Amino acid sequence: LFCPESAIKTKCLLPHQIDFIDDILSEYNVFLLAKNIEKYKKYKFQSLGNTSIKDLMYYIASCDYVISVDSAPFHLAGGMRKPLLGIFTFANGKTYGKYYDFVLVQKHYENGNWECGPCYNYRSCSKTNSEIKPCLQEIGNDEIENGINSLFYKWPILNKNHHNK
Repeated sequence: LFCPESAIKTKCLLPHQIDFIDDILSEYNVFLLAKNIEKYKKYKFQSLGNTSIKDLMYYIASCDYVISVDSAPFHLAGGMRKPLLGIFTFANGKTYGKYYDFVLVQKHYENGNWECGPCYNYRSCSKTNSEIKPCLQEIGNDEIENGINSLFYKWPILNKNHHNK
């Protein structure tokens, strides 16, 4: 299950990041969860839109892996102990996911690759007044790919030769 959106726009993945994830996961059966599935038609993902919380819980329980931004699906998957990759922007993924066993992709001062974040004050970002902050824009393809590879390595449920990708 892939969830690129949050209720907070500054936590949603950018089109080029979604494009990259689409390419990496092209050999797998991936369901994309989003409110407006129309904007994701160009991707190879199968789409799930506007689900009830009960249906969302069912989908998460049924999937092998979850890749999500900081959102309800991230927290539901963490609570269900699903193999999980969390992609975070300004909010501290290490704090928000402290009760979950998951792979984190985030620019973070503790990793030495981000001097100011996480910050929790995205509206007063010292780097830009733009709605889309550098803590999201600067998450690169290499970080996303490393996160996905770590997810598969940590929980080797599937591999590229698996019958039901």
